[in-house]
Amino acid sequence: MHLRMKYTVENSYSFQIGDAIREAIYKPWKIPLLPISILKRHRKIKKKKTVSESEKECLFIIDYHRFTPKERNMLNPFFSSVSNSIVFLISDELSEGGTHHFSPITSTNKSNQAWNADLEYVLEAIIVSAKPEKLVFIGQYPYAGITSILRKLEPKSNTAWIPLHAKEEAIKQRAERFGKVLDWPEDNTQHLPWNRNHVFVSRLITGEALKSIKKYMQMFNLEHGTRESSRLNILHQSEGIDNHTLLTNGVVITRIYENEEEMIDEISNPSNQFQLFTDDLTIFDHQLKPLLESVANNVYPGPNTSFVREEAWIEIYSSFGE
Repeated sequence: MHLRMKYTVENSYSFQIGDAIREAIYKPWKIPLLPISILKRHRKIKKKKTVSESEKECLFIIDYHRFTPKERNMLNPFFSSVSNSIVFLISDELSEGGTHHFSPITSTNKSNQAWNADLEYVLEAIIVSAKPEKLVFIGQYPYAGITSILRKLEPKSNTAWIPLHAKEEAIKQRAERFGKVLDWPEDNTQHLPWNRNHVFVSRLITGEALKSIKKYMQMFNLEHGTRESSRLNILHQSEGIDNHTLLTNGVVITRIYENEEEMIDEISNPSNQFQLFTDDLTIFDHQLKPLLESVANNVYPGPNTSFVREEAWIEIYSSFGE
């Protein structure tokens, strides 16, 4: 069920019938057609009241121009997390993540009343045409144009506010306008589970392959670590990959095979999984050396934070209106 505009005078039977009679008085030739005109208006009202399937999942209204650079950076995974949704940015700065941009009042010569009226008009047009299932406002303080829209919308349970820098008093005053108030996702990426200079090497890897690994680890000042503490895991072809660890910690996993024919598993995450083969040690060395150098230089800088934060955003804005 999508968001819809509540009852309005324009869509009432008294207004439509009165308007049809008024039109017939001013245009007498329409008097014989009055029953047909009233029937058409009846169908129009019924159509307005019909609830169709939602066309968009969410309408996100984001007070983007008030965000600090750090907060904008934290919001980037959000842009990747949304699909089949409308992202309405209040900002002069164009962002690839936004589907609509609306200039903040500070960039216009409009009065507060005129600016809020324009904001309300644009949002109403988007809601009527796109039929989003939910509305989420992300920002410090809901503008009058937004609260005016909220008064017209139903169901209220499909609306939410994610306050940013909002004072407690402001939240108390405006939270009741929304179906739910959600928390801005905390940044939990500082405490990393691994050391970027640690490399885990499986005990099943032996011979010339192991000699090459040790040589380049020493060259790039990399240390041996456990599977849990290491930025890079080098595994034998017979060992399995923990996909949860791969996704949430973003470790680089290299599996060493004797030859390409031995490779049986598909690479599920090409950005941080590699397959090396030892049947040609010259090629193996040419592949291994830049890989270990890249890890030493922190080219693979951290866990898959974008994935983690995308999941956090999805969990937050999907937690209401069910």
